[in-house]
Amino acid sequence: MGSRARWLETAELWSGPWGWAAQPVVAAAGGRAPLWPVAVFLLLSVTAGALWLAVRCLGGIPAETLRVRAGAAGGVLAGVLAADPRVVRLAAARAREARGRGRTARWAGRLAAPRSPRLLTVWRDAVALAATPRRTASAVALLGGAVAWAAAAAAGGAGPPAAAAGGAGPPVTAAAAVPAYAAAARLLEPARLDGDDPRRAAWSPRPFERTVVAHAVVPTAVLTVAGAVVALVTGGPWTPAVVAAAVSVMVAAGLVSAYRPPTRVALLYGSAALTGAGPGLALLWNAAGPLAGVAAVTVLLGGAGDPGAGRMTACWAVTAVLLLWARRRAAALVRP
Repeated sequence: MGSRARWLETAELWSGPWGWAAQPVVAAAGGRAPLWPVAVFLLLSVTAGALWLAVRCLGGIPAETLRVRAGAAGGVLAGVLAADPRVVRLAAARAREARGRGRTARWAGRLAAPRSPRLLTVWRDAVALAATPRRTASAVALLGGAVAWAAAAAAGGAGPPAAAAGGAGPPVTAAAAVPAYAAAARLLEPARLDGDDPRRAAWSPRPFERTVVAHAVVPTAVLTVAGAVVALVTGGPWTPAVVAAAVSVMVAAGLVSAYRPPTRVALLYGSAALTGAGPGLALLWNAAGPLAGVAAVTVLLGGAGDPGAGRMTACWAVTAVLLLWARRRAAALVRP
């Protein structure tokens, strides 16, 4: 048996904040804690230094910024308690603006505006995506990864026999549909901003709900081109036509979420017969759009065999239904 090295134990105990900072507590409990007064002095010094630095930094922050950040923190907490991601997103956006990070690229504003008023919404979406290239790149990467993974899984025989028969299979299709929806949601930020504040579309002489379909043009075009390129390169079961049909469903599902009305209080707290089910129902209400999109793509495009014209036609029919649903939600947001 070897002997204990006290100096090594002491060095290990002082090797990091998880060791020396706990020595006063160990000494108070009757344990062996050498030099615990030094640890107390270090704790007090670090605390005093952190407070001094905080006070010094606080003096350089404008009072308006502090008020905005305090309001944003309260908004985030209210959104979490109400299970409403919309409130959390708006509060976080206000905090970003307070830090001065809500600016967009100036060069994007140089894009010439169209002459036709009908194309103004499409032009605004294009400018917004050009001003945030990281958002566009991440959306393309998400969709390209989903299509490539589905093609690789189908080629490798992963999943049920549907994959070997030509389709990607329901599990693989559902797993690929989730990042595909995330890609569509990344490009629908202008629509979400309009849904959060319908006054942003007050310039349009047309009804507010008429802009819903226009918001789908740019995301659908960008994702369709990106997905078609990946589908041609990988040579998987999802041909460019199938990718276009799936993208249309995902974009329409994203618009349903973008124009989601605030969570109903009665739905959140439930009734006497649904005690405790309120938060779950609220989450289901908020996720109705993505759930509908993922389920539709999984059922229609994840079956056995290559997706034919009938399945793709059904995807376009589902897209029309989702767009109609989004328009009804948009109309409800401005209805007195």
